[in-house]
Amino acid sequence: MENVQNAPTPSKLFAKGDILLIAIILITALGITLHLFSSKDNPTVAELYINNKLVKTMPLTQEGYYKFKYDNVSFSIEAKEGRVRISESNCPRKVCVHQGWISHSGESIICVPNKVVVKIKGEEKMEKGKVDAITF
Repeated sequence: MENVQNAPTPSKLFAKGDILLIAIILITALGITLHLFSSKDNPTVAELYINNKLVKTMPLTQEGYYKFKYDNVSFSIEAKEGRVRISESNCPRKVCVHQGWISHSGESIICVPNKVVVKIKGEEKMEKGKVDAITF
């Protein structure tokens, strides 16, 4: 008889525990992604503040182009398709212009040199009696 040795079998790529851990991670990542992209807010208006004072409220339900000038400051705001941006500004670095469009409640564009803030406000859809993560 020929001397046959048992050759070692190649080990499996993943053990049962590894597959379970990967499944749990994927399910958790999917849940977090769905939660982040299921928008619970309904942005309705953009508010413009100059020197910390509310100057204009712009509806996001209709298109609009607004130009503002005061002292040596000039800038333009554009609202379209439920979003808003600062399209032109005479500030030196134009960070506010490069920020682009914002469209969710709580987002803001801030132009520090011109002391301009554009905030999006919306309806909160939190049910009464529910506790959120912050107040808990």
